[in-house]
Amino acid sequence: MCSQYVFMAGFGWLVASLLSLTGVGDPTVRAQIAVGLVLLGCVPGGTASNVMTFLAKGDVALSITITMCTTLLAPVLTPSLTLVLAGQWIDVNFWNMFISIVLVVLLPILLGIAVHTALGDRVNGLKDFLVKASTACIILVEGLCVGPNRDQFTTHGVTVVLVTVLAVALHHVLGLLAGYVTAKVFRFNEKKVRTLSLEVGLQNSGLSCTLAKTAFPDTMAILPCVIATVVHQIIGPIVASMFAAKPLPEEAEPVSEKKEAKEAVTA
Repeated sequence: MCSQYVFMAGFGWLVASLLSLTGVGDPTVRAQIAVGLVLLGCVPGGTASNVMTFLAKGDVALSITITMCTTLLAPVLTPSLTLVLAGQWIDVNFWNMFISIVLVVLLPILLGIAVHTALGDRVNGLKDFLVKASTACIILVEGLCVGPNRDQFTTHGVTVVLVTVLAVALHHVLGLLAGYVTAKVFRFNEKKVRTLSLEVGLQNSGLSCTLAKTAFPDTMAILPCVIATVVHQIIGPIVASMFAAKPLPEEAEPVSEKKEAKEAVTA
């Protein structure tokens, strides 16, 4: 959880600071995009990290637990970190963001718990439907993030968009590497190494879009958040595939052991 908030918020500020020094676009626009990058770094991990962890043969239970815990901390940590790190570029309304996160994140969780409590075991019969529904909802959320904000991609020129894409990609790659190195330093097993890398590197970009729209309306702060919804779906599967292609230690039996096992079965 510390890796999630410390690294991604810190990298968001670092990349935003580098962007503000590039001289690309209008200074006001650069400052607004910098705020969006910081906001993207201050939101919790997204559910995409859980899916990518599953594809990477990581520890899915750990991934879900971290996502849940960082999400529950978001109403306080996200606006606080954004205020501290982005306050130099724009006015940050802590309570506005706090209320938005409670409505968007915590309220649905509480409603879900209430429904599960009311239905009890009967909810198990809906699991297959809910898996398909959640997949459709994720696609819908991405569309709702990108579609209404398509004008942001043309308003200030192609160069601004390309630089923002590179900044968002750099931010997430740094997060993936930081999670990986941290897990190695603490000597986690390979499944947890993969999990922490993906959990730290992939943010809840949908939430960042909502917050950018409500907390910083009519600004370019939403641009990096919108771009992140697409970049996640490119970088995440690539990294997950790289992990999945490498056998876990328990899967990689020595050749001699496999030969002995085969001979024993034959005998």
